[in-house]
Amino acid sequence: MNLGVQLKEILKSKDEFKRAVKKSLTTSDVERNGAELEPAQFGEYLRLLRGVSTVLKEGLIRVETVKEVRGKIGRLHLTSPITRAAEAPEDGTETGKVLLDSVSYEAKKLRSRSIVDIDALYNAAGGYNSLEDAIMAMSRERNALDWEDLAFNGDATTYAAINTPYGYLRRSNDGFVKLAESGMVIDAGGGYMTEDLLEEALDSVPGYARSARLAWMMNIGLRGDFKRLARAKGGDLAARTYVSQPQNVDAGDIFGVGYLDVNCLPNSKAVVTQAATPAQVISSTTGPWEITAGSNDKMRFTIDAVDKTITIPAGLVYATQIAALINAAYSKNLARSWDGYLLITSGATPGAASVITVTSIANSAYLTLTPASSGGGLVSGATTNGANAAAGGTVYEGGSILLTDPKNLTFVIHDSVRLTVKYDDDVDALKITKYDHVDMVIEDPQSVVMIKNVRKKRSA
Repeated sequence: MNLGVQLKEILKSKDEFKRAVKKSLTTSDVERNGAELEPAQFGEYLRLLRGVSTVLKEGLIRVETVKEVRGKIGRLHLTSPITRAAEAPEDGTETGKVLLDSVSYEAKKLRSRSIVDIDALYNAAGGYNSLEDAIMAMSRERNALDWEDLAFNGDATTYAAINTPYGYLRRSNDGFVKLAESGMVIDAGGGYMTEDLLEEALDSVPGYARSARLAWMMNIGLRGDFKRLARAKGGDLAARTYVSQPQNVDAGDIFGVGYLDVNCLPNSKAVVTQAATPAQVISSTTGPWEITAGSNDKMRFTIDAVDKTITIPAGLVYATQIAALINAAYSKNLARSWDGYLLITSGATPGAASVITVTSIANSAYLTLTPASSGGGLVSGATTNGANAAAGGTVYEGGSILLTDPKNLTFVIHDSVRLTVKYDDDVDALKITKYDHVDMVIEDPQSVVMIKNVRKKRSA
């Protein structure tokens, strides 16, 4: 992609910058037909995204660029031995034979759209060599977050009919959590993290896979539960520190194994637990949400027999803001932002007597937070009850933990990235559409251990 714009020549004034950008778009193919990033631009694009990513950085998750949307990538030989006695047979019929030196991938097409304010682009452009680099950099943070989310939470089956922003993203490919279901799975059954649970996971890792690169991968919230567990146990366990790079085992570890932050892994999955539970409802989408006065600005709840109506201010509103309104109305800490969702919990003692009713009201915000097509607990007219101990109550506090060598997880990206850039005079902004192709591959599923349905402890 070449817009033919030399930034140092057009940054003298904002008006001159706008004129030059408009002219470059109208005289190039980028606005009409789109254009592919040149090799150097693709390299810079990938460098920018990996630079702001938590897990795609150099030395962590394996990242492979490919020239075809489907094909094979080389193995790192994390599984069967490739060395044998010289006189051993080579007929390929023996158990444990040398595997084909590749694994298959099929990269799926993704579309990203962003609107870049021309004033913001003008202020940011001075730090880049070209307009193309500046445009790509403006959306790198969100693109990196989307790649990470898809890499771990992608599930083509579960999200096929969930028509929300995250549903549209996650239906593209199966991510590492879904792929790990073909490996060793330990079901915590809605229980909290325990020392025995973690030890069982470690014991389940095949001997050949216990390298120095072995790493726990979980949300930072579950890591907090581990820290509380460590403090309660005392002794050597409590003295351990915690690291963000799995290679640095000497600097800190969890039961002798390095740790990798994967904050896109949620702590808000529905889990069934045998402990007594309060009533809970949760939005099916994350904020911010567009709220319009007199249209979708009302919510009404009856929580443990107390009825309250909430009026939400107009504009882009986050879960934290709505939670603050609910808590102020009830003078109790009943609502919170939970992984960006709005989670509302009954304030009474957990058990079957705990009740939340989402009351029908004109101009409600329910469909904004929980579209009808996506289901969820925050639905007009719905009543949710808590559960007594051993009754199998549902709470939205679940998460997963992966244990494997990060290099066993491969993020594949096709090296052809295509962009179209259009100037919109109505909003004085560039509308950017980007197409790329990605896939996720686990080289050796049997050396991945996943603990699912781990309940996150909620702090007061």
